[in-house]
Amino acid sequence: MKSMIAAMLLAATSLFGQVTDYRDVKTPPLRNFNPPVAKRIQLDNGLVIFLMEDHELPLIRGSAEIRGGARDLPAAKAGMMGIYGSAWRTGGTKDKTGDQLDELLESRAARIETGGGDDATSIRLDVLKNDFDFVFPIWLDLLRNPEFRQAKIDLAKTQANTGISRRNDNPQGILIRETQKLGYGNDSPYVRQPEYATIATITRDDLLAFHDQYVHPNNMILGISGDFDSNAMEKKLRDAFGKWAKGPQAPPPPPVGTGMKPGI
Repeated sequence: MKSMIAAMLLAATSLFGQVTDYRDVKTPPLRNFNPPVAKRIQLDNGLVIFLMEDHELPLIRGSAEIRGGARDLPAAKAGMMGIYGSAWRTGGTKDKTGDQLDELLESRAARIETGGGDDATSIRLDVLKNDFDFVFPIWLDLLRNPEFRQAKIDLAKTQANTGISRRNDNPQGILIRETQKLGYGNDSPYVRQPEYATIATITRDDLLAFHDQYVHPNNMILGISGDFDSNAMEKKLRDAFGKWAKGPQAPPPPPVGTGMKPGI
């Protein structure tokens, strides 16, 4: 045992004692990095599609990113994108409630999620390969025909109000919020904060109007990756989206803000 320890110490000494200057350390060449290239498709209605085959696991994942978000809303509606992103999914479709969708998706170990941000909204899909043809029509129906049921809107507004009441509990949250105001300026659409008054003004008609204005193929980029054949998937997507007519173009980004003068 002693001789083994001595040999290990000798090897370590010789290993770390070879050079005295970091510039003399010799490193092996890096392996070549060859990232896969996605297949890009653009339909006549403006929809851009990216397909990436990945056959490592029997999974398919997709996401539609849609231009338009909180920055495009009036200040009096601050907080609406959080309500929109939540009620879009939980409100279900005209044919199925959000709770019914939960049961259907859980039976297939699948997920459909929605969200809203400053400059875009999104609807995502995560499903086993063999269940794609079952889940994709549900995802498509939710994309095009959300119901925004009032009960789920009320729940999302209650959750938003709870967040407002507790947003000063964590000093880090205060730091981030106030730092953004210093960087963008108090009048910037990127620093708006929801208040009880702004949450109270949000209605179901507001959510429907936003969806009708922005959710169109010419405002959307769709990406799908996973275990599929690109040619077969392209045909499915062309059949699903090809006849969807163009809609109003999303407006250009609003001015970022005036910024704050340097000082203490």
